[in-house]
Amino acid sequence: MTKNKNLPLSHMKTLSSSGVFIKHFVQFGKTEMRTYAHRDDYYIVALITAGSAAMEVDFERVDLNVGDILIVSPWQVHRKPTDEQWCADGWMLAFSPEFLSE
Repeated sequence: MTKNKNLPLSHMKTLSSSGVFIKHFVQFGKTEMRTYAHRDDYYIVALITAGSAAMEVDFERVDLNVGDILIVSPWQVHRKPTDEQWCADGWMLAFSPEFLSE
């Protein structure tokens, strides 16, 4: 993945006004996951319940299988590798960092 300082930034307010977003995903073949590098201003926790998937987080590949949990912190660069087809089922939880205490 090419490093780019001007990456797109996704905001929680576009997903949910409550600061929490939960989604069940079934991604076999074509995926809605962005193939371009981007950042989010919220946490993402993904649990793979069937199949497998690959992600790139901070420019390193992460292979995910059944039972794996991926946590992406706010501002971490991530994307679905462009050459990958996901064959995965699972859950994604996104939430604002304000929900965590210091």
